[in-house]
Amino acid sequence: MKQLHLVVSLDVSGSMCEIGNDSKNLNCNDSKSKWAQAKAALTGFFGNSAAKDSFASLIPWSGNSCNGFDKPIGSETALPDSNSVLSSALSGVSPNGGTPTHGAIDGAVRYSSQLKAQVADTGSVAVVLVTDGMPTGCSTLQQAQASAAAAKAAGFPVYVIGLGNQIANLDSLAASGGTTKAVIVDVGNPTSVSTQLQSALETIRSTALGCTLSVPKAPDGQTLDYKKVNVTFSNNGAETVVPYSQDCSNPGGWHYDTVPGSGTAPSNIQLCDN
Repeated sequence: MKQLHLVVSLDVSGSMCEIGNDSKNLNCNDSKSKWAQAKAALTGFFGNSAAKDSFASLIPWSGNSCNGFDKPIGSETALPDSNSVLSSALSGVSPNGGTPTHGAIDGAVRYSSQLKAQVADTGSVAVVLVTDGMPTGCSTLQQAQASAAAAKAAGFPVYVIGLGNQIANLDSLAASGGTTKAVIVDVGNPTSVSTQLQSALETIRSTALGCTLSVPKAPDGQTLDYKKVNVTFSNNGAETVVPYSQDCSNPGGWHYDTVPGSGTAPSNIQLCDN
């Protein structure tokens, strides 16, 4: 089974305390602030039972330095987070400081590289950057784009969620990270921010799983029988067997990247279009 490891890189700069896009109205404790809404959305996402077989790490970032941001708060946690490990860790974070975006991406990639070495070929790792503004201080948009491109080249796609109205610039950052467009959460109506953000996280989780799975390895000393490999889809605890269809005549099926017995052993399982 392919498992997804999400590294959520969360902007905790002072502007996250804004209510809507009003830079003069700052109150982190107000339930309508971007910060309160982001915490509610992340707590809901981490606890969602649909996230089974996924894992999450949370790295908050802000300040005037572009160094660090490679150590998550708490620990990587299997979802759903029934013990509230991540939400409890998040409760101890207070927004302040600037927006060192490229340092945040670089730190997330360093951590992702360590994580990937641990999960080997049993899972994939993706970075989810949640931010409410453009880089400031020690970081520029061009540096952030270069960091996102380097993350993509290292095998870690960068998904971008924007809380605000910097659509064009955040789209360019997502494109550099290999995910085409940012998901923009409209903060004009503060009461809907949490719902929008949680929906964006769920969409990214589904997208990041991808359509290519690794063929399971046989135990030591044994040979894999390719005719006895099953692919199952798990949804809210219910499992469905996905039919094998080497030519995808069944568009809801799956196939190997090479035909078993053709001389080259399959290394990947590819899901058909549907």
